[in-house]
Amino acid sequence: MNTLEVDWRMTWKPTLDVMPWRSIKCTGRGDKMLFMKSNIARNSYEVMVTDLHTIWYESLSESQIKKRMASLNPKIEAPLDTVMSHLKSIIGTQDEGTHYSITFPKPLVVAGIGGSEDEKILLNIRSKLLEVKFIWKINGDTSFPSMFVKHVTEPLMLVVSELTRRQEHLMEIIAKKDKQIEDYKEQGAKCSRKNLETSKFEDTEFNTLMNMSEEFEEAIKLGITHSFKPDVSEAYKQIMMKKAWLERPVEDPPAKSSTTSSVPSLMDETFDKRMPPSLLDLDLGLGAIRLPGRRADGMLDSQESEMNRRHDLEKRMAEDSDTGRYRKKKKALF
Repeated sequence: MNTLEVDWRMTWKPTLDVMPWRSIKCTGRGDKMLFMKSNIARNSYEVMVTDLHTIWYESLSESQIKKRMASLNPKIEAPLDTVMSHLKSIIGTQDEGTHYSITFPKPLVVAGIGGSEDEKILLNIRSKLLEVKFIWKINGDTSFPSMFVKHVTEPLMLVVSELTRRQEHLMEIIAKKDKQIEDYKEQGAKCSRKNLETSKFEDTEFNTLMNMSEEFEEAIKLGITHSFKPDVSEAYKQIMMKKAWLERPVEDPPAKSSTTSSVPSLMDETFDKRMPPSLLDLDLGLGAIRLPGRRADGMLDSQESEMNRRHDLEKRMAEDSDTGRYRKKKKALF
């Protein structure tokens, strides 16, 4: 991970995309397993529920949360921070003592992935806040099939791919360890306890053993209930964070600038546009200051205008002056 990504992670705000799924225990759904993910912010939240056929989604702002709180828990007066913290504990994780039940305001019609456009879900949550009965309801609307691909299909395929890569890397490490142990034995080293000795690792033999083991059958019987263990959930989150980093909008790098290029110079061909016209061709006794490439017969419009102005000024001063006072001032000026 490079320093740019580290800096980005420090300022980036997590989104619902990176939050891992977790299984939830609830009544009113029969034996159907449900999964939920959420992003609880300081004054808003997003919640998504799926049965791996349909996705239901709800997003509430601060004002909506306050309104629902007043409607469902009129006897509880608590600051928003306390309410959001409690919602995080009962939605983000199913604490002990939190009970979920699910109802469908409209009949469930599963027409392939995505279900029915009119289908809704009502997730009722009962818990206690400061020893007082607390009720919350999540009213989920059916999302588009594209949301299912974005939040279920694609992330799970990425997880499978990454876990496969990690397994292959682990196999390489084990092979190196076997070579290290073999080297020790060739030098006369022996294992102090016989029960610690292991045979050389063979990946083909290992895979065959796993396919024939009783644990393999038990894992299939359990199905998806244990799909998101803590280490897998963390891998899911890291994978989706890496995806967000790779797909972030990249701004164009600022143009390189040097100190000398930002300071006006007499060698700059556009400097005449920034100098006062009265300073062009100024005679300081060391000759006229002229820009490179300037010719007497190729004066700019600004120079010609300045010369005309000076001639008019000289004419008016000569007519109004009876002494040489203005002529001395004119020499000092020009």
